[in-house]
Amino acid sequence: MNPLGDFMKSAKGLTKNPLGIIGLFISLIYGFACLVLSTSISNLESVYERIPLIWFIIIFPLIILGAFIFLVVNHHEKLYAPSDFRNDDSFIETMSGKKIKEKQEKEAELLNSADNSIIEIAEPKIKEREEKIEKIVEPNNESISKIELSNRISDAEDWAVKDLELKYNIAFRTNQRLVSNSIKLELDAYASSPEKVIIAEIKYWHSNKAIKPLLLSLQNFILKINTFKTAFKNKEVELILVVVFDKINEITVNKIESFLSELDVNVKLEIKEYSKLKSDYEE
Repeated sequence: MNPLGDFMKSAKGLTKNPLGIIGLFISLIYGFACLVLSTSISNLESVYERIPLIWFIIIFPLIILGAFIFLVVNHHEKLYAPSDFRNDDSFIETMSGKKIKEKQEKEAELLNSADNSIIEIAEPKIKEREEKIEKIVEPNNESISKIELSNRISDAEDWAVKDLELKYNIAFRTNQRLVSNSIKLELDAYASSPEKVIIAEIKYWHSNKAIKPLLLSLQNFILKINTFKTAFKNKEVELILVVVFDKINEITVNKIESFLSELDVNVKLEIKEYSKLKSDYEE
């Protein structure tokens, strides 16, 4: 029996992930404390010499417990190594209420920052070989507060997910966070089967707003497809874009479809109207 050899083998196993290193550190600290108690306690004759060691033994576990709770609550994805997972699937967790609210506020800011749209319409020729392009600015007929807009975005996401569940016959989890090694992505909706992963991006937009900010946002999501494939390398990855308009505008829809066709990516587009979703799913 070789205690030192057994300890070295155990220590080697513990160094595979951050959680094991923390456990090894705690074991070493208590090992040294036990060594001091067993070999030098007789030399600590006065109370003042023994009190620091006693207080250390009492307080140290409480400090470790507090630090461990903090790490588990706020940084639990950093406590594991890739080898700790049973397969190559990424770690999916539900976003906190604060994160969800922040995400919805960003969506509202993106929509508010977009200018009113300028749609170019070609009029019939007035004279031979003459064409006139008239620019029409659609007025914003309603004023929506930031809080109400955030609520609309939240409702649009919830109702759109219900619509997707009916269409694809699979349960979606909303407001998820994907954590895989150095990958950290926020997902509006996520569904998984043994063979396939479905990731949906849901956007609420006003028909009288400029379309370019929306297209850029959709493009940023589409460009992450290789990241999704890396994270879920054992499964087929399917991307769905869901755009919920306050009122569907055919010109805007055609622009989105044309934009996606130019990107030449395998992504499904779902166009929905807020009022229709509201009538179908509002309780």
